[in-house]
Amino acid sequence: MIVFRTDANETIGMGHYMRCFAIAHELVKRGQEVLFLIAPDADAMAVQEQGFPLWQLRQQGRELGWDAAEAAGWLSAQPVDVLFIDTYRINQPSMKTLAEVVPDSWYMDDLCAFDYPVSNIVNYNLDAAVEMYQSLLSHPSKLCIGASYYPVRQEILDARVRSLRPVVQRVLIATGATDPFHMAQALLEELAPRFADVTFAVQLGKYYDDAYLAKLQTLAETHTNSCLLDWTKRMGERYAACDVCITPGSSMMSESMTVGVPCISFAFADNHLGQCIFMDRADMASYAGDVRTGAIAVCKNVSAALASLLPLDERNFQRVRFAQLFDGKGAARVAEALTKTYVRSRFSESRP
Repeated sequence: MIVFRTDANETIGMGHYMRCFAIAHELVKRGQEVLFLIAPDADAMAVQEQGFPLWQLRQQGRELGWDAAEAAGWLSAQPVDVLFIDTYRINQPSMKTLAEVVPDSWYMDDLCAFDYPVSNIVNYNLDAAVEMYQSLLSHPSKLCIGASYYPVRQEILDARVRSLRPVVQRVLIATGATDPFHMAQALLEELAPRFADVTFAVQLGKYYDDAYLAKLQTLAETHTNSCLLDWTKRMGERYAACDVCITPGSSMMSESMTVGVPCISFAFADNHLGQCIFMDRADMASYAGDVRTGAIAVCKNVSAALASLLPLDERNFQRVRFAQLFDGKGAARVAEALTKTYVRSRFSESRP
């Protein structure tokens, strides 16, 4: 059994779930048993919709929102072979507690936040390097580092477009499951009046509250070149229907570009920054700035970046640059690494 310790909710968003879902589906293809171990405030329905079994913890920890001792107790009572952790709501003591119960523990990292007491680390960020961990870790860990480990879902791969449309007609604004700074509203207010010949499709987040949804509805009625799209699990098709995507530097950015649609990125969390800056410097996607230091400036920068992407040649250039790094096989690579570790461990235990 391979257990995923991960979460998603109205505060965290869906990014951790999405990359774990991609890996879990690859494991199931290989005949592996998987299960999701989630926090008391995590979205259980989203896991069930993917067809995966789950166990929801009950104790709300003061610091993390879940209790590591409860999780460790549950793990110790199950036939768990591998533990895959993907959450920011974790610290060194809680990670150590889990790793002591399941020695073959993995952590999906992109922050290099502390000395991770696990035996395996995955970091698919473009700017990730083995050297980052040599000074961070006090013990040897297997490292799966780099863009080749980016875990993209199969429905994203199936939606890949062969060529871009010559004229930008439709732009997707997608902030993810949450939008704490109301950037969908700010971007629509900035862009719709300037680009009258472009339709702006706003992807509504799974956890947008009713008041914010009402504001966006009013705005969409005001600007005839805009529309609102309900939350969907089939994001690949949604990316493919657009010519440019405006999104944070999260998994949605890489998903859109994997489909073949150029992106303009912005940041509103620390884990967005590395990807945004790297892709901007590599001429793969324009970075409009950090919303936390000025949303108005970010909207102006997005507008300028969109104007620069109107020519087909510029969009094709970014598309090719990105395709040189991502081949879409990251989820399969992580699944293979997890399975190899499990098989090797079981074989070693069976020897006299």
